[in-house]
Amino acid sequence: MRTLTIPQEQQLKYLPQIVGLKLNGLIPLAYSQTDTVADKQQPFVKTIEEDIKKCDYRLGLCERIVLRSSCKPLLRLTGFLEMLRRFIGYRIRMVASKL
Repeated sequence: MRTLTIPQEQQLKYLPQIVGLKLNGLIPLAYSQTDTVADKQQPFVKTIEEDIKKCDYRLGLCERIVLRSSCKPLLRLTGFLEMLRRFIGYRIRMVASKL
């Protein structure tokens, strides 16, 4: 997401939503590119952690595991389970909308 399009004085106002979107993209990476996410020195991960501190974002369990853990099997399992949860939720909504 391009934060440069948001005026500087309003970026802090929208920072929690921006962090949520960044984490939304990071969780599937925990499954597909576990090594990248496990390396906490990656610039993208560092940027997310800095933004979390700036806006005092409250992390959920899955987000906490992905950001804090360096155990690759745990990261991969967490990413898979979160993607599965999203898929099942999507399918349930699709079936419910056709009723």
